[in-house]
Amino acid sequence: MTMLRDELNRWLVPHYGDKLYLDFDFSVIPELQEESDKVVNQMSAAWWLTPNEKRAAMSYGLDDDTSEMNDYYIPSSFLPLKNEPNYQEIDIIERDQGFEEIEKAEKTYNDYPQSATNNAKRMLEWREKYGRDVVQGGTDIGWRRASQIASRSNISLSTVKRVYSFLSRHEENAKIDPKFKDEPWRDRGFVAFNLWGGAAMLPWAKKIVQNED
Repeated sequence: MTMLRDELNRWLVPHYGDKLYLDFDFSVIPELQEESDKVVNQMSAAWWLTPNEKRAAMSYGLDDDTSEMNDYYIPSSFLPLKNEPNYQEIDIIERDQGFEEIEKAEKTYNDYPQSATNNAKRMLEWREKYGRDVVQGGTDIGWRRASQIASRSNISLSTVKRVYSFLSRHEENAKIDPKFKDEPWRDRGFVAFNLWGGAAMLPWAKKIVQNED
């Protein structure tokens, strides 16, 4: 069957398009489902792979429309080796009380620019007005971050560092794509960027991170 598939892909499939590929649908074979479950579990635990790399490994197409699918998502309980251990934090992790408990002991900030708050509020207003089906930019984490910034909640140093990391990596989304100039809420990159406070938030977060470091 594999030889037949490969031969069909060699001479037959190209007649119908350049980006087509013939393959088996293993999902209808009960005997192979256990192996499929193992792959899913392995991919779930592989934090060193991006979501798009996991999709490729499982023969799914890449999600080119969502920039976050090319990011790395590291478990929050991991601590960098270069830092001296904080045994209070390690004890919290071992008790499985989550990363949020660690952040409670950190220094917090709420003096971020009002324009950053306005950016986050505008994204939330767009979602309320047009619906999530239209305003498709941003992840659940991004929308939670927007709620924090819009309400001017205190954010920890760890969160400030994540804000700075995200904004600096996606700075190209600070401007609206010309094709969405009349409907900026449809620009996924622009929406995702401003959920984190946008261009106004970046220099503020950068200054704090550099001072703390």
